[in-house]
Amino acid sequence: MVTNNPLVKERMGKTYPVIFVEGGYRDVLIKVRDMVHLGHRLFTHPLMGSIKPNQTPYRTVCLSKNVHEFSMEDPQIISNSIVACDKFVPAQYFPQSMLKDLQTADISLIWGTMAREQNRNMN
Repeated sequence: MVTNNPLVKERMGKTYPVIFVEGGYRDVLIKVRDMVHLGHRLFTHPLMGSIKPNQTPYRTVCLSKNVHEFSMEDPQIISNSIVACDKFVPAQYFPQSMLKDLQTADISLIWGTMAREQNRNMN
């Protein structure tokens, strides 16, 4: 996982490898792009969920732990995601009272995805 969400790092870092990015939403996408270009595959869409890049400072993206054969699809997805992110003017300020809620919204998307993946691998 690549994230800038401290809640993901705290709660999921004991179970899954987590790369923590000091920075904003776009910084996470750039790190993901760099990893995709090395051959890591996307497990979650970089813009999944209905929260737009200007509505939250947090983003978590799941990628393969290992490098795979290069695919043209994943670099295209992450590049398009960065372009989409750049269309939004980032919010400059989120009240402290909102940050925990936004962290929780981000981690809930990942928890659901990881639970589905584990169930799929068990069947």
